[in-house]
Formats: sequence, C-alpha cells, structure tokens
Amino acid sequence: MDLALLTLQRREDIVKMKFEDIKDGYLFVIQEETKKHDTGYLKIEIGQQLGELLKRCRSDIPSPYVIHRRPIRKKKRKGDYHWTQIGPEMVSRNFKSIRDSQVGMFDDYQDGEKPTFHEIRALG
Repeated sequence: MDLALLTLQRREDIVKMKFEDIKDGYLFVIQEETKKHDTGYLKIEIGQQLGELLKRCRSDIPSPYVIHRRPIRKKKRKGDYHWTQIGPEMVSRNFKSIRDSQVGMFDDYQDGEKPTFHEIRALG
C-alpha cells in the first residue's frame, strides 16, 4: 500500500517492479496500460520516504521483485516469472482483508461502497 501511495502506480505495475529497476537514484517503471502508446515510461525520483520503503522491501527471500512473498509451495503458476512473485489479484485480496478485518472504519458500508486498492492512486 505504501508503494502504491508513494509512486501512484496501478497494482499491475506495482507487482512487476524489480530491484533492477532502481538505477542512479530513480525507480524506472513501464506502465503496462499505456506502454502500447509509447507513453508509459516513468522515471520516479527516489526520495527519502521511497528509499526507506524500498529498503524495507528487501528481505531474506532471494527475489528480484520489490513486492514478493515466500509461497507455501515453490510451484510456478501460469504467467508468473519467479516463484516469489505475487499477482495483482493477491494485492486486492490482501487489501480487502486488511480493510475489513483490521481497520474497522468501513464496517457500516456496503461492499460496493468500501474503498479499493485502486483508490490509493486518487489520494495522490
């Protein structure tokens, strides 16, 4: 969630970010949705907050991806490039789970009224 808030990227682009995309103080992002129009190439300066967040993303799991996890089984799923990679659906599911079980602010809202992961971009 922090990475989405600081970079204002879609969940599909968040899960594809790799540590090798960090060069010379910048995070280079190729936005999937707009790359076909040759407009989705971003160079995001890594300030103090983003730098600290990227350091927190490093772990003892050998993964090329900034956002990753140790799966229960090391089974490569269809469309995945690395066993530690997560999919956009997992981002949405985990966001919903945290929103509904830990935050408590939206208990009185109907399902269609509750904020989604995508709305983090609107905060920017």
